[in-house]
Amino acid sequence: GEDALIQLGSPSNVHVLQLDTSSRESIIRAKDEIKQKYGGQLDVVINNAAIIRKDLSADAAREIFGTNYYGVKILNEYLFPLMQENGRIINVSSRAGPIVL
Repeated sequence: GEDALIQLGSPSNVHVLQLDTSSRESIIRAKDEIKQKYGGQLDVVINNAAIIRKDLSADAAREIFGTNYYGVKILNEYLFPLMQENGRIINVSSRAGPIVL
């Protein structure tokens, strides 16, 4: 995130906020920070959270779905109300996308 800001010339209206999508508390802290620091205005959410495991155990599956699906879903659920009419949600996949498990 910070490297991208440097490449963009560090525009003053772009702010990067990183959080842990597997932690509801982290998501709530992010929402509170957006409300406090930026007046609750959120224009863009870039979901770039994903994990992949070679281990196919039930525990690994819970962790994968917890981050890759539920984490992003909960994040959007909490942050969507802060987005204005022109807000955007961008979902980014990884190189792991084409891998068949």
